[in-house]
Amino acid sequence: MMKSHPKDVLSIGKYVGALKHVPRTGWVLRKVPGRIESVAEHSFRAAVLGLLLNDDSLDIGRVVAIALVHDLAESIAGDIAPSQGISDEEKKKMEEDAMNTILGQLNAPSAHKKIMEMWHEYEDRKTPEGKAVKDLDRFEMVLQADEYESKHADLDLSEFFNSVRGKFTHPAVQRWFADLETRRNQRRSQLQTNNSALDSKI
Repeated sequence: MMKSHPKDVLSIGKYVGALKHVPRTGWVLRKVPGRIESVAEHSFRAAVLGLLLNDDSLDIGRVVAIALVHDLAESIAGDIAPSQGISDEEKKKMEEDAMNTILGQLNAPSAHKKIMEMWHEYEDRKTPEGKAVKDLDRFEMVLQADEYESKHADLDLSEFFNSVRGKFTHPAVQRWFADLETRRNQRRSQLQTNNSALDSKI
């Protein structure tokens, strides 16, 4: 178990706190109305979803821990979206440098090592837990997209659904996504029917 020094808690707490104020770039670029989800909110829901995987083959505690730290680098690097023209290699280097800056302030080398290992598990997706968190990351994104669409009838965030379709690997998350798409399609179909009925009355 990692032992924490008071200075470590204050240092890491500062960066985690910063994530409360980093908006998710995808929603900003699509000009979603109202208050935009923060990176901290995204990570928190991804972690809670990890508790719902109900998979004995996974270390669920590690899944939750990875989900909580998987975007920690964004407290320095920001939330970099694919459309911003930064290559995957450059993005990973920026984020790894950020993680080293954040964790370099820790007095406990073991804590630095363990958190960095969890971050790499997510980035490299070479473990079942790392792969599961990537699924949770993607699913949380489309769940949020669906919520925004439900709130704003004229908003179409189909590109986010298209970007993840066929990429989920965990059976549970595949089912969640299929159910979400079914409900979304039903809602959009009903909205179209209502709009058509309204147009016919004009």
